Amino acid sequence: RRSPTISSLCMTVIISRYSQFCRGAWRRTPQTFRRHHKSVLPSPSNSFCFCGLRLRRQSKVSSLSTSPTPGHEIDVSTHQLRRTQSNANAVSSKVYHRIRDLEQHPAVSWDESSTFSSLHKKKLAKRHIPMFDRTSLQTNQLDVDGTKEDFGHDHLFDEFAQAVCNAGVVARKEVFETWASALYIHSSFLLGGNSSQTDDTKPVRRVADIAAGHGLLAWALLVLDDEVQSQRNGKNDKEGNFSFGNRHLTTFCLDVQMPQSAELIQTAMIKQWPHLESRFDYVEGRLEQLVPHHSCLLASVHACGILSDVLVATAAKHADPLAVFPCCHSRKRKVLESVASPYAKKEYHKILSHRGSMPDLVDRLDTVRMVALENAGFDVEEFFIPETFTGKNRLILG
Repeated sequence: RRSPTISSLCMTVIISRYSQFCRGAWRRTPQTFRRHHKSVLPSPSNSFCFCGLRLRRQSKVSSLSTSPTPGHEIDVSTHQLRRTQSNANAVSSKVYHRIRDLEQHPAVSWDESSTFSSLHKKKLAKRHIPMFDRTSLQTNQLDVDGTKEDFGHDHLFDEFAQAVCNAGVVARKEVFETWASALYIHSSFLLGGNSSQTDDTKPVRRVADIAAGHGLLAWALLVLDDEVQSQRNGKNDKEGNFSFGNRHLTTFCLDVQMPQSAELIQTAMIKQWPHLESRFDYVEGRLEQLVPHHSCLLASVHACGILSDVLVATAAKHADPLAVFPCCHSRKRKVLESVASPYAKKEYHKILSHRGSMPDLVDRLDTVRMVALENAGFDVEEFFIPETFTGKNRLILG
């Protein structure tokens, strides 16, 4: 004998649950499922497969050893020396200027009296589009040596941010930190003739965005690569022209669950760059189900906790190029010990066996991850995006 109020409340809950179920069923229609999973079908362009769908592709035998070589391990002190030397001329002039332009963007430092001053972690919306409209502005920025050089604004970033504003689901800081990370990743891995690549190394044409979330990193890399191809061809890529041996860059997002925000971002990006639709895919699954090929770049921005260690171990095992942006550092033995890379077992043990607090845990753990990659035969570079965007700003490239 329930009262009318309780009965009404129960009925409201039932209707709410049923509407949520209907929305979930609509998002998982067969057509949507095929669209998000078409990248795992066997094709010459695929460089890895998805074991959860029972598709397995044999990868080429890597020249890197799959076990650490005794007596040839690199300690932390040697790594820090290499890191200092390798970063001296690692950043190209164009990337340097684009990062500086990103720091000086009007949307970074709003006036305290402005209604936008508290938008650091709030979602960008359509009303914020004017903040990313700099078409009428011109500027002279200081070059590296202190001289003035004409360098326009990064209008491609403004277009990218405006598309994100139209989606209305991403925080301001995520846009800036993702774009800054994408600039470094694109310059290091996706451009032909880069100094970090050997003569027999071709630029990466496949990127797996691990723990993708919104899929923002994948879209940023696609947009940057599309800009380069358009410039090299001398024509707009929308006409179907492309380079790199007739191979476009393709991206593959992997996460346990595809959020609705990813679909909204996808819709906004396709509206702005419709020719990129066929180069983007999103698959729901776990990292353990992925069998990567050594020609595919594994990338992750804000790989929380042990996900960074799992990515390092996976890249070292399969000889895959890696770009990881660690965060949420932890040294819980039960969690970290099981995923620690065998290429830096001694260094991991020092962190796990340390008693008491460890104020420098972030630096020590990230250094161990880089040591693991170097012991596995990788060339490792370390970059820091501006702290204005995020305090956890280290980007590890292997």
